[in-house]
Amino acid sequence: MFAFLWIFFWFGTMEVIPKSWRLVCNINVSVDVSRLPLFFSLEDAITVLSIASEQTVMRYWFCITNPWNWFIVESATTWGVDDRYEITLKRVELDDIMVFYATNLSASLRKTLKQKLGYAGWKELLMKVATVEKTIVGIYRVVKTYFCNDSDLGWLDRDGAKPSRNLPHRIRITSIYPQPFRPIPLDFNTGRRLLEQLLFFPDKSKSYYNILYPSMLVIPEEDYLMIRRYVRAVNSTHGHVGGFSFQQYV
Repeated sequence: MFAFLWIFFWFGTMEVIPKSWRLVCNINVSVDVSRLPLFFSLEDAITVLSIASEQTVMRYWFCITNPWNWFIVESATTWGVDDRYEITLKRVELDDIMVFYATNLSASLRKTLKQKLGYAGWKELLMKVATVEKTIVGIYRVVKTYFCNDSDLGWLDRDGAKPSRNLPHRIRITSIYPQPFRPIPLDFNTGRRLLEQLLFFPDKSKSYYNILYPSMLVIPEEDYLMIRRYVRAVNSTHGHVGGFSFQQYV
């Protein structure tokens, strides 16, 4: 047991353990390993590891939502989840990074929005949705940690219904870019190249949609940096499409 703790902690601080493992285990890589004793007791090990776990470690989150909800997130600079993800959201710290991914519009949600917006509004929305479906749409930094607020911002579930308590578990965010960037495709067509390079998609088959089912999950730093490189490459010549004004329909 002692040997396992020593090896795990030592190599974790030496960055032999992958960053994604250290991130999940909350191992503090800033610990000065030269000051650790060669042999130590179980109590020493528990103390060191508990101190390390209390240190703040920046996390990178991959957040998944439908296009309609994304437009609201972007406008309100607020991310919200339902009761299932309350504990997860409470783990988010100031300055954590949130990478946002917009799925496609389901048939049920399309029907609801078409009825809600009317012909002209629906056509305008479709033009905007076409630019964000199955893409990475934004990278944001957390500026206010968890708070509970069930005010209605207009979010809708995939089935077109109002979500439970209007997704009351929330954080405030701000874009790390001075202006919106051109969305980055992430699918089996134009976005396959990026998909193949992301570590948090271990299965590159079509079952990758199962990974996109949760509202949010932690991703390794390597994936975040890869996404940033794609953002820079795709946006070397800026071509962002103007935002859809949905507020009048909420």
